[in-house]
Amino acid sequence: MLMTLYKGDVINFIWSEHAHTHSSSAPETSGKDWVKGSILLIIATFAWASFFIIQTVTLTRYSAHLSLTAIVCFLGTLQSIAVTFVMEHKPSAWTIGWDMNLLAAAYAGIVTSSISYYVQGLIMQKTGPVFVTSFSPLMMIIVAIMGSFILAEKIYVGGVIGGVIIVAGLYAVLWGKHKEHKEKRS
Repeated sequence: MLMTLYKGDVINFIWSEHAHTHSSSAPETSGKDWVKGSILLIIATFAWASFFIIQTVTLTRYSAHLSLTAIVCFLGTLQSIAVTFVMEHKPSAWTIGWDMNLLAAAYAGIVTSSISYYVQGLIMQKTGPVFVTSFSPLMMIIVAIMGSFILAEKIYVGGVIGGVIIVAGLYAVLWGKHKEHKEKRS
């Protein structure tokens, strides 16, 4: 939450100094959008946590990882189709040619969904949900770094402090799980 709520000063990196001086600054967002975004972020966090709980319960009763992955991806596809029908009214949005749109859809479906859910299920069955979910906050750090490299987004002191807290928390969870595993062995 510190990464989101506290900004502080901008930190200029070597790769971003040139981009920040030549790119136009992003327009300021209204308070209404900030509140709406924060509420949606909280809802997304609860939904993500609920997904891991449901996945853990399902994997204890149903051990076919690949079938579970296929079901999750199929239901995600149905949800995406429903949202697209509601939000996009142009028929041209449904055309996919042999271009970057096809590559992006294939990458999102195969790599970011199918493979990641399958690997999550395997790791969750071996180590439990705590180990898998403890790596989720790293996504914010990776997005911030990639956004700085690729999109020349600004990184603030609050983001760096929040990132350090995330890494320290991840280390504490991994250290605790390691100690727990050693105690179970002995």
